[in-house]
Amino acid sequence: MRELHPEEYTARMADKLNYRYPGVGGESYADLIMRVQESILALEQQRGNTIIVCDRAVARVILAYFQ
Repeated sequence: MRELHPEEYTARMADKLNYRYPGVGGESYADLIMRVQESILALEQQRGNTIIVCDRAVARVILAYFQ
């Protein structure tokens, strides 16, 4: 990304939380936090073990919330 799209790379490095990926369906971490918020609240109510199958960005948001 650094070599092929240097302006996008620079923008992302400047603000990773609010950087919105270009293209249809692109979202920022801030957008993702809002989208996953209801699921996180449901996870807090679980009493037993839970398996979460998700991509890396969602896993980062969930882990950051619980840490």
